[in-house]
Amino acid sequence: MKKTNNFFSFLLFISLICSLLPYIYNRTKYRVLVYIIACIVLIFTAFTFYLVRTIRVKTNSFFIRNPHILIYFYLILISQIFSLYTNKIELTDFIWGIGYIIIGFIGFFIFPIAIMNKNLFNKLIYFLVTVAGISSIIAIYIALTGINNFFGLPINKFFLGPFKIYGSSSIYYESNRFALIAFFGWTGSNYLFLKYKKKSMLILNFLCLLGIILSWSRAIYLATFIGFLIWIIIKAKSSIYGILYYFIMSLITIVLIIFIPWDIFYILLFSQGWAKREILWPTAIKAIIKSPWWGYGFGKPEIVENVIYYYTGYKTSIHCGPLGLAFHAGIPVALLWLFIVLVSINRLFKSKLLLLEKAFLETCIAGTLIATIFLDYNIGGLSYGSLLQTIFLGLSNLSNKLNYRTVNKFDLKN
Repeated sequence: MKKTNNFFSFLLFISLICSLLPYIYNRTKYRVLVYIIACIVLIFTAFTFYLVRTIRVKTNSFFIRNPHILIYFYLILISQIFSLYTNKIELTDFIWGIGYIIIGFIGFFIFPIAIMNKNLFNKLIYFLVTVAGISSIIAIYIALTGINNFFGLPINKFFLGPFKIYGSSSIYYESNRFALIAFFGWTGSNYLFLKYKKKSMLILNFLCLLGIILSWSRAIYLATFIGFLIWIIIKAKSSIYGILYYFIMSLITIVLIIFIPWDIFYILLFSQGWAKREILWPTAIKAIIKSPWWGYGFGKPEIVENVIYYYTGYKTSIHCGPLGLAFHAGIPVALLWLFIVLVSINRLFKSKLLLLEKAFLETCIAGTLIATIFLDYNIGGLSYGSLLQTIFLGLSNLSNKLNYRTVNKFDLKN
C-alpha cells in the first residue's frame, strides 16, 4: 500500500511540475511544446488514477451529484462548437477549448478524490512548500546579485532603486505567477508549522514571504494579508506554537511599518497604476456585450489580443479571470463559474474538517480568487495556478463528504 501511495504521489507531483513549464517557457519557442507535454502528463496521471476502482466509483458518483459542473462543461462545449461554426476560431482552437473541459474534470474530480483516497494531502502541501521555497531562494539570489540568467533561463527582473535590490519573477516569465507560487508555499508552511510544530517551516515561511515581497505583486500582497487574517480567525484553539507564530508575524509586520520608507514604497507600488486594466476591462465588457451568450471561443492568445487591439491599440489579454471567461465562453459560463466557487466555499464552511485543514483550503482559495480578479486563472486551466485553483475548489466541494478520522487520513463517505 505504501509503495502504491508513493507511486501515486510521484505521478501527482510530476503533473504539477509539468504545469509549471508554461510559466518557465511561456515566452520562448517552446511554449506550445510545454503545454502539450503538460497536457499529456496530466491526462496520463488522471487515467492511471481513474483505473483504481475506488477512485473511479467516487469520481463518477460525485460528478453525477454536481450537475452545475456538468452544465459548466456542457456550455463551454456549446460555445466552442458555435465559435467554430461562425469561424471565430479554428479547429486547433476548438481542441484547445475541449482541453478546458478535460483538465477541469481532472482537476475538480479525479485529482481531489485521489488526494483524499491515497492520503496525499500533506504530501501535496510539502510539495507546494518545496517548490515555493526553491523559487523564493532563487528570487532572493537575483535580488542580491542582479544576474541576467539562471542556468540558461532568462530572468525577468526590475531594479527597485530606493532599496538597491532587484525585484524579479524568479525563473518564471511573469512576477504575478511567481507570487502565487510563493503564496502557496507561505500558506503551506503556516499549516505545517502549526500542525506538526516543525520549526524549519518558520524559515521557509519567511523565505516565501520574502519571495512574495520581491515579486512586487500587489494582488498577492492583498491575498497574503487576507490569508494572514484567516489564519488568525480560524485558529480558535491557541497553542504555544500558534502564539509563537502570531508573535513572530506581528513582530515582522511592526518592523516593516516602522522602518520601511512608506512614501517611496507607495510611489513604487502604485506608480504603474492599474497596469492598463482601467482600459482593458471596459473594453472587454464592450466586446462581451457584442457576443454575450457564446463568446469568442477558447484557443490561441490572438483570439482575445486581436479584439483588445482593435479597440485600444494594446495587444494583450484581459487580465481578469471572470471577464476572460465571459469573453471566451459567454456570460452564462462566467456566472456558472461564480456559482461553482460559491457552492464549493459553502460546502467547505459546513464541513467537519479540522480547523487547520479548513484554514489551508480557505486561504489558498482566497488567494487564487484575488489573483483571478486581476489575472486569468480559471477552472480547467492547464498551468500551475489554474490547476491548483481547480484542485482546491474540488477539495472544498468534497469536504462536506469527508470524515477526518485520524491525523493523516481522509476517508471518503459513501
